[in-house]
Amino acid sequence: MLSELDTPLAPRVFLSYASDDAIWVHQFKQWFVESLGTVVVVDFKDGSNLEFGPLAPWLDARVSEASAMVAFVSRNYTRKFWTHQEWLKGLTKTQRGQLIFIPVMMDADAKVWWAKLRRDGELSALPPDYQYADFTVAGQPVEIDPASPVVVQISKLAGAVRGMLEKSSTGSSEPEPGGAPTAASDSARISDVFLLGSPFGRLDAELQAQVDAAEEELRNHSLPSQRWGDGWRNNADRRVLPDLSKESPIFVQPVVAGEVEEPLTYANKAVERLTTAGVKGPRLALWLPHGQKDTAFEALASPDKADAFPALRIDTPQALAVWLCDLVRPLVRPDTVVLQIETVGYPEDTIPDEITTRLADDLRCRFSGIVNREIRPNPDLWPFWRDEINDQIKMLPGNRAIIAVHDLDIAPSRDLGTFRSALELKLSQAQDAVEEVNKEKTGTRVVDPFFTALLVKNANAFPFGSYPSNGRFKDWRLLRFEGTGVKPLPASLAVFRGQLHKWAAGRASVGAAP
Repeated sequence: MLSELDTPLAPRVFLSYASDDAIWVHQFKQWFVESLGTVVVVDFKDGSNLEFGPLAPWLDARVSEASAMVAFVSRNYTRKFWTHQEWLKGLTKTQRGQLIFIPVMMDADAKVWWAKLRRDGELSALPPDYQYADFTVAGQPVEIDPASPVVVQISKLAGAVRGMLEKSSTGSSEPEPGGAPTAASDSARISDVFLLGSPFGRLDAELQAQVDAAEEELRNHSLPSQRWGDGWRNNADRRVLPDLSKESPIFVQPVVAGEVEEPLTYANKAVERLTTAGVKGPRLALWLPHGQKDTAFEALASPDKADAFPALRIDTPQALAVWLCDLVRPLVRPDTVVLQIETVGYPEDTIPDEITTRLADDLRCRFSGIVNREIRPNPDLWPFWRDEINDQIKMLPGNRAIIAVHDLDIAPSRDLGTFRSALELKLSQAQDAVEEVNKEKTGTRVVDPFFTALLVKNANAFPFGSYPSNGRFKDWRLLRFEGTGVKPLPASLAVFRGQLHKWAAGRASVGAAP
């Protein structure tokens, strides 16, 4: 994380691309940079940007400090580990309103990949109508020739980026009429939840800390939120309007004890203010954070009326985030899901060492926490070991199950193929158990699993996110953890959450029998 003193003065434009495409990108860059204005273009292939040392922290810092990121997407790009990391970090920053994200499609494979990401819900950080820049001809990268129209196209793209950078530097988040939206307005368009500052004055420090905590909790739940600054009532620069084509965004107005004498009257006036500001059908919640004492407010708070507005809430930041998730994503929290996770067993010839056993326990707790943040599974956790999964699948109380295996009890190997084969034996065992039950097809007894492999030791032996879509293990989702401990890697966790949401919402929407 950059401190304020470390933040660069001139905007940084980060170029993300596969090294295989360096020649084409450098031709593109020649014409692109000329129209960007006063910026610093960051390209690690320039030769002098990284003289020595590990690449990962350098790339992470460069993306973190960037104001804009141009992703040159090709078949090569989609297959590289580092470009995938840059892509995910760029999407995360875009979701937070911190980055201008410019995808450039170089070939037909890139377009198909984009369409798949959109279909799988992995572009949720971008508005539904977000467009890429197309630089393909007959499915291949367009030839960049000084005499061809493509040079004009590149210059126009650079001019649009320059305009957005200049607009961002002035602190204005409203787009030019007919122009491209800024990163901040993109964030507002995809936000369903808006956290408000004080309408006229300033929130006190303690209340501000509660709002910050709520924002962080919403981020942990992968639910985009947008902040309106203090004084938003009379200062249009402090507010960014949501997508005007959507109705009923949720606004949370925090208050302190004793501030509101007649809560419902205050809430109705706040709704009028939001409507006057241009919001279409706002749903308002007055929030008195848990721990404050206000008898009049607490007497009117009705947590049982979860979908009634205006709402009066007295939640903790964590509980507020869960309530908002239930409202925005009611279909992705099915109560009938069973969580099954592999544990470390005790065969006669092998006793797992103490470290492995502890890691397995920690991993089970960590993974259960991750799942519980996203959906509400059956309260009973079903640990299994080896062929116990067969009996458990037959005994499921419902049709849906999250089935997780891990790599903790697989010996590390320099031969990644050997390591991969050992884990895939586990994948096959779990997959075969489900397929066996589904072959019977008795009544509505068709198990819909969410398969996931938790990679702690040798994640690099596997593709990022999931297996190829045409293989034996195409339905397995891969969640990577740091090399030490059992903390998930943020980029991998973001992809995993999107995959889990899609699975849960898809099953709930078709009314799967419990």
